[in-house]
Amino acid sequence: MKYDPLEEEKRWYVKGSSGQGGSRPLPLRHQFAHNHVRSRLREILVDLGCKGTSSILSVGCGTGEEIIHTSQVSRNVIGVDISDTALRTFNSRGFQGILADARALALRSESFDYVIASGFLHHLVGQGNLTEYLVELTRYEVGGGHVIALEPNSFNVSGLLMNVFNTIKPGITGLVPHERALSPLYVPRVFRRAGLTQVKCIAASYVWNRLPLAISKLIARHEDGIRYRKPFSLFGWFQIVYGQKAKGQGTTS
Repeated sequence: MKYDPLEEEKRWYVKGSSGQGGSRPLPLRHQFAHNHVRSRLREILVDLGCKGTSSILSVGCGTGEEIIHTSQVSRNVIGVDISDTALRTFNSRGFQGILADARALALRSESFDYVIASGFLHHLVGQGNLTEYLVELTRYEVGGGHVIALEPNSFNVSGLLMNVFNTIKPGITGLVPHERALSPLYVPRVFRRAGLTQVKCIAASYVWNRLPLAISKLIARHEDGIRYRKPFSLFGWFQIVYGQKAKGQGTTS
C-alpha cells in the first residue's frame, strides 16, 4: 500500500484519542514546556497589533492547544484540520473548526487578519513543496496582515535528534513518520518566496520537555534577554517565524 501522509496524520490523532500511547497523563515537565512555548503566540499577536476584533485562521489547529493562549487576544478564531477526531476536541472548546485540507480551503480570500500555523509546517515539509502551502495560506490573509508559524527547530539538539531518529526509525516515540524539525534559515526563505515581507525569525523558547521541570522554569524566567538576538535566536527549542502580506498584494488561487 502506498504511504499517504494525510491518512497517517488522521491515524495519529485517532491513536492518541483511543488511548494507544495517549492515555497516560504527560509529565509535568512536558506540559510546562509546551504550554510555555505556545504562550509565545499570544505575545507575538499582541506585538503585531492583534485586537479583540481581529480575525484569526488557525491552520492545522489540531485539538486547539494553542487556542488557550491566542483566544486571550481575540476569540474570533476559525480552525482548520484534516482530522475530525481532533476537530471534535477543538469545537468542544467553543470555537468553529472546519474539516479540510490546507491545500484547498473553501474560504474567501483575504478574509483573515492573522493566519497561524502552530506545529503545522514541519508536518507539511514531508508532503510537498512548502512554498506552495505558504502561498495558499497567504491568500486568506488581508493586506497588511500576518502569517505566524511556531515550529520545532533543527538547529536545536531536540530538533536534530528528532530528524535523525525519525529518519532511522520513522514514527519513533510517537512521531508522525514524515514530520521533520525545520531550519531557522530555511523557513524565513520560504516565507519570502511566498511573497511575505518584513519576515523575522526568533527563538520561541529554550525550554525542552526533556529537561527537569525546575531547569525549564529557570530558563523561562531568564531567556528573554537573548532569544531575539542573533545568533541566539537561531537555537531555540521552537522557533517563531512571521511575515506580513503587503497591502495591495494580489491573491493566488
